[in-house]
Amino acid sequence: MKNSSIVKHSKREILLLIIFACIITASPVNAASSNSQNLDSTLITLESRSADIRWIYKNENGKTYKRLYNYSTQTWLSDWILIS
Repeated sequence: MKNSSIVKHSKREILLLIIFACIITASPVNAASSNSQNLDSTLITLESRSADIRWIYKNENGKTYKRLYNYSTQTWLSDWILIS
C-alpha cells in the first residue's frame, strides 16, 4: 500500500514539473529588445567620445616642427618636435 502511495506522488510531481517546464518555455521574453536598445545607445555614446587628435606643423627659420593637438579638448598634448 505504501508503494502505490509513493508512485502516485511521484507521478503527480513529475506531471507538475512537466507542466511547469512547458509554462516557463512558452512565456515570451521582452527583456532582450530593451537591452539591445540600451546597448545601441551605449555604443553610439562611446563612438562620439573618441578624441580628435592631430599633428600641427609649422615652419620656422627653414626648419619644420610638429606638435600634437587634441581638438576635442582644445589642448596641446606635446611640445614642438623638430622633424627637419
